[in-house]
Amino acid sequence: KTRPWATRSKSSGINAEYGENKQAYLEKMEEKMGILDTYIGKGPFVLGEKLTYVDFMVFEYVSQIRKFAPKRVEKSGNIVRLLLHIRELPQLQAFFNSEEFKTVPINPSFAKFIG
Repeated sequence: KTRPWATRSKSSGINAEYGENKQAYLEKMEEKMGILDTYIGKGPFVLGEKLTYVDFMVFEYVSQIRKFAPKRVEKSGNIVRLLLHIRELPQLQAFFNSEEFKTVPINPSFAKFIG
């Protein structure tokens, strides 16, 4: 039985299907980001003027996607606006400027991209 994380290209260290899977993922993501962008609307938060835990869930999820495909996220104006509003909250500035808040790779090197 093949272990998914062990099926790497010798030259790149990345699964041979990575490019194919990534493209399919990006195509699906474009549609889904459009739906989320429409749902968020003009905000500033998901439910309008009220900050809720859903805003933090969207922030975390989209921040990870942004690392993977920043140009795709930037096309979604309402999502970008939501991310900025959360990043600018005075109550969170100490956290965003701390060592606890890190922008490290999303997955370990042995992770397989399955889209």
